[in-house]
Amino acid sequence: MKIKIRQILRESLLNEKDNRRILIDNEGVSEEIANWAHELSDKLSIWIVKSLKDKYAKVTANQTNKISLDEYYEDLTDDYLKIIRLMKIQNKPPTDIRSLDFDGAMELVNKYHHIQAWIDDPAAPTQGLGGIGFLVNKTWDEAMAMADEWHSSLQAGGSVENILDEKDEILHTFPNGFQWILRKSNTCPKSRESMGHCATATNSNMYLLRLIKDNTEFITVDWDPIKKFIIQAKGIRNTKPVSKYYYYIIWLIKDWGGIDKLKTNTGSLPHINFQLGELNPDVAADIIGNKPNIMNIIDILQYTPNPNKPKLIANLFKYESFFSKLIPYGFADFFNMVENKNMVIGAVLSNPTFLTKMNKYPKILTDTLERMINATNVKDKLINELLKRDGLIDMLDKEGVDLLARNHSDPDEVRDIILRHEFGGDEEPDEEPDEESADMEIAESKKKIKNILRG
Repeated sequence: MKIKIRQILRESLLNEKDNRRILIDNEGVSEEIANWAHELSDKLSIWIVKSLKDKYAKVTANQTNKISLDEYYEDLTDDYLKIIRLMKIQNKPPTDIRSLDFDGAMELVNKYHHIQAWIDDPAAPTQGLGGIGFLVNKTWDEAMAMADEWHSSLQAGGSVENILDEKDEILHTFPNGFQWILRKSNTCPKSRESMGHCATATNSNMYLLRLIKDNTEFITVDWDPIKKFIIQAKGIRNTKPVSKYYYYIIWLIKDWGGIDKLKTNTGSLPHINFQLGELNPDVAADIIGNKPNIMNIIDILQYTPNPNKPKLIANLFKYESFFSKLIPYGFADFFNMVENKNMVIGAVLSNPTFLTKMNKYPKILTDTLERMINATNVKDKLINELLKRDGLIDMLDKEGVDLLARNHSDPDEVRDIILRHEFGGDEEPDEEPDEESADMEIAESKKKIKNILRG
């Protein structure tokens, strides 16, 4: 009865005069996504779904291991809420949301954050520019130019008096005197004075994390205390943090326990944020391997320097959490990025379950083995190791057997190993058979099996 009532309620909701039926029938999305878009904003729901589909298509265009749209959309909820809030703001340059895709809309969200820091400054002469709604007569480029002028006027003071107050809490003190400070506010005048930036968190519900020594601040971080993510991590005058301070950022991410996710690839000016892929590839892989949900690997690679990418990916193959993301299709994508493929092959051979899990999908095991064999210059050694692997021969199909045989220097030996495994050639018989008939039967069986295996 309850199921029937819920069904009636869903049908009545879809029959209301809103856009959900259009989204399902015309845009081809699920009822789940239609309801999500409607709840965000029925007025913008068609744009939300169209931009979502476009964003999804771009993100997954070069991926073989694609998640579905129904699995993808929820990660963008917070961003769509920011876009919707922006569209409700009266004091902003004219904006036609229909002309924008998702990334274009988010770019305006980030621009407005940059602009808002200026217009919210008590010392900024915004009233003299035409009152509270003066931005409606400006283009986005004009508004950004005016905000940039204000941001540039901020002077980094370095050492300042009374850099901490009652809103600041010491999180950790390092032996050399550096400290991480939790600022239980979304803004900090002393941070602005020392760092020469606006010192205002991305959202009003966020706090600031401040790396300080003596009376000088070196890094400012935006942190969400509820969802436990950081979105900005910047140095003096909104520059990228100096690498000598990465040691302290590593402690914050690994050891503090207050950060579950990084969103440093988003927000205002992400190219000048600290990015995880900038760390030594061994350290970055250790963080990602032990906190696999800290950031999507594609987002990490977006801001990883090209020289770091092959080593980072190769190191990630040491972690079961990374292997699990490669089943069934992702292996090919990341294997191609690695220079030292023998290192990855060794990791695959050391993993007790990866090949077994890949075998659950048609042809994927053979494809994986072929990529490994083609990538190594020690084919015989690899194939011999594969043949010794418990259970692998039982998983091979005809194409898999042919693959191992034709790439080995002694293909007949490979086939004989497989035959002995199949027919127990190494085992002692239960009783003494008739020698002549037994020899004839074995020879005939081997001949038939070899013909089958050779196609």
